[in-house]
Amino acid sequence: MIFCFMYFLGNDIIQANKTILAASSDYFAQCLNDTSTFLEIPETSTSVFEILLDFIYTSHIRITSENVEALLKAAVTFELPKLQHLCKVRDLCTQIESHIFMLMLTEPC
Repeated sequence: MIFCFMYFLGNDIIQANKTILAASSDYFAQCLNDTSTFLEIPETSTSVFEILLDFIYTSHIRITSENVEALLKAAVTFELPKLQHLCKVRDLCTQIESHIFMLMLTEPC
């Protein structure tokens, strides 16, 4: 079977291609083999995993200030270094924007 089923807390289920998952991450390569059909996903919400899965399939992602922390945690858990890097860059940009905003508030016009 080329598909596996991901189980989450809350009993949500997502179907994914095992070959693509295994090729994207050492974590999935170690967890999935030819006979595995089910994989429990630890400490990751279904919505975050769906974003992560879209990234695995398409290499496109929308990282926001609202999801960056959860995506970074998932990227570390599932050993996705490219996504880790993107999350860290997004987090850094958010910090810079925050500092600029604070400077603008404190600087006289």
